[in-house]
Amino acid sequence: MSQKNQTQLVGVSGTETLTNTAKSYQNNSVGGTQKNSPASQEKGTMVPRFLLVKRKSDKGENFEKVSPFLISKAIYGLIGETNSLRKIKDGLLIHTKSNSQASRLLQTKTLIDFEVEVIPHGTLNISKGIVFCKDLLNCTTEEILENLKDEGVIEFRRMKKKVEGVLIDTANHILTFNNPKLPNEIKIAYYNLKIRPYIPPPTRCYNCQKFGHVSARCIKEKLCPCGSPPHEDTECTPPFTCVNCEGSHLANDRECPKYKTESAIIKIKIIEKIPYLEAKRKVMLSTPTKNLPQVTIQQVLPELKQIIAETIDSELQKHTPTLPVNLTNMSPPRYPKRTKRIRSDSSDIESVTSETTNSQTERKKKKTRLAERQTSQIWCDEYVNNTHQIHFITF
Repeated sequence: MSQKNQTQLVGVSGTETLTNTAKSYQNNSVGGTQKNSPASQEKGTMVPRFLLVKRKSDKGENFEKVSPFLISKAIYGLIGETNSLRKIKDGLLIHTKSNSQASRLLQTKTLIDFEVEVIPHGTLNISKGIVFCKDLLNCTTEEILENLKDEGVIEFRRMKKKVEGVLIDTANHILTFNNPKLPNEIKIAYYNLKIRPYIPPPTRCYNCQKFGHVSARCIKEKLCPCGSPPHEDTECTPPFTCVNCEGSHLANDRECPKYKTESAIIKIKIIEKIPYLEAKRKVMLSTPTKNLPQVTIQQVLPELKQIIAETIDSELQKHTPTLPVNLTNMSPPRYPKRTKRIRSDSSDIESVTSETTNSQTERKKKKTRLAERQTSQIWCDEYVNNTHQIHFITF
């Protein structure tokens, strides 16, 4: 069953306008420098900075097997240091630093003995934003473009919505600028309108229902959005199977996890001005792995408390001394009193003094050991009574 979008955009193409802008810039440039004409200072004649270098080859060859050192030296020798240079599927994507670099590169016909064609990149040199203005419903597309060309507007699209099966115009309008940086606001007649970024919906093939390509380039078998073979004469009936996430919904359902992922990729691609694959890599790195379970602290807290309790018990048993069961009824040991023997000779006096000193030292040691035993008994009693009253830290 064929599917149609409920929101339709109508307008003029901005790619052709952007290419014509680059050509007019080349015609007004001499030796890689721009002429100081009033028109060259306008936003409408801004030269594109993101350029694509493509090889002209009958065999469809690109720069995939060319040494990166040769490419780097050739570009540096031609225009100097650039903001960025990378290989992509279609050729070399170069972000120039200045208008003079872009102008010289646009005039290049040969690079490393290869015949090349340099064109502005189709999407990186522009930015799209949405403005809300009911008064623009009274103007034609040609009138709007004519009056906004000095603001750098190269494309205008009027958004429509379907009401009871009929498409009607809305007050939301999409403006395409020839500048990678989207303005915050724009002056339209006597209105100062705020501009918000336009994030297009994910591209979905109407042939195989997969995301990322259009039906004109699809070679897969045709499917209905419900997941079954085409059935033009009958309505879709449950159960549905999404070909993107294998969920029980249609392929065009906006709650589909794959749809949300593709939307996030496109948003990063548009805002950060990076290729699709790089944006996809960022989203994949920030998305939790589907196969790994997502565990919360509330789920593991009971087991964690049990492990902590067992660990504390084992550690206390290791460091607790073995004591008699009836330790409280034990009385301190009694030692016989020593009688001092006093004799008249000096040797006997020294012997008595030595015995007295040793006896005092021994008594101090025994008192210390007894105090340690009593302290250990008190500590153990408290532990036995309070073993099951251990309070854990709240997580």
